[in-house]
Order: sequence, then structure tokens, then C-alpha cells
Amino acid sequence: MPPSAPPSSGVQVFLRVRPAPKPSGFFERDDIDPNKLIFHVPKNERLIVNNTRTTYGYQFNGVLDDKSSQDDVFRAIGLPAVKNALDGFNSTVFAYGQTGSGKTFTITGGAERYADRGI
Repeated sequence: MPPSAPPSSGVQVFLRVRPAPKPSGFFERDDIDPNKLIFHVPKNERLIVNNTRTTYGYQFNGVLDDKSSQDDVFRAIGLPAVKNALDGFNSTVFAYGQTGSGKTFTITGGAERYADRGI
């Protein structure tokens, strides 16, 4: 008899915010839903008529802020994937983002400290 679907079946999307020495201030977490980010894009004031949209909201299954440790990332993403795999389901952790955004650090970790080990 095949196993039933895992509790977290389907694709889940998490966002990890990389720590920055000087935050841009262009985004904030939604006050009501902590898994939603609101992005504010400054208007181009040089245009005569500028009715472009300046606020965008994006919903995620989870948001890991710039204070999240590798351990927090593992608990939120890695551990459920491992549990699903041990229960006989396929699991994949896929990191996507701009060059230099921290994908390799998140997956493989840093060599400096044990606390920075990869997920």
C-alpha cells in the first residue's frame, strides 16, 4: 500500500533575507501576515506622467529575516524535507537568487564557525 501524502506536500517557497551592512529600506514585513513582504519602489520623478505602481506584495510559505541563523533555516526548511525523505517521499531544497545573495552559504555553510554550517 503506498504511503499517504506528506503533511507538507507540494512546492513551498521560503525567503531568506540576507544581512546587509546598510539596509535598503525598500521592503518591510506585513503587519498582519509575517509571511508576506511589501516592497516599495521609488517613483521616477523625472517623468511628466508617472502612474507606475510603487508597492508590491509577495506571499511566501515562510520568511527568514536577516537575524535567522543557519539552525533556524534548517529547522524551517531542511528538517521537514529530511522527515519527508525518511517517510519515503521525494524532497528537494533548491536555492535561487541573484549572484552574491547567499545561496551557497545557506546550502553549504561557512568554513569559519560550526554555527555557520550548511543546512
